[in-house]
Amino acid sequence: MFTTLHPLTYLEQSASVPYFLIDLRGKRAFQTNGIAGSVHMPYHTIPDHLDKIPVNRPVLLLCDNGDMSAAARNFIMGYARRTNVMSLESGLDGFYKVSKRQKAG
Repeated sequence: MFTTLHPLTYLEQSASVPYFLIDLRGKRAFQTNGIAGSVHMPYHTIPDHLDKIPVNRPVLLLCDNGDMSAAARNFIMGYARRTNVMSLESGLDGFYKVSKRQKAG
């Protein structure tokens, strides 16, 4: 399984794949420009909330540029031995650029 997901792939699959979206950013960033349906779970709280991360569906971690989500993915995959966790490549910055191009095209 790939451990990163390109924003375009997410946009193409989001209607048919039941991704569980976790936004790792701070509360203000989550409230102002998060993806609808995502769950707010700040990065520093991940170790305390592993039991809230599903094991039976793909989990997509979100942050601004992909760095924090990649670190969280590595922790979850290593510590909790989860194989269903991915990081959004280029983060939400990349997602919004791709979705803006999709709308314009």
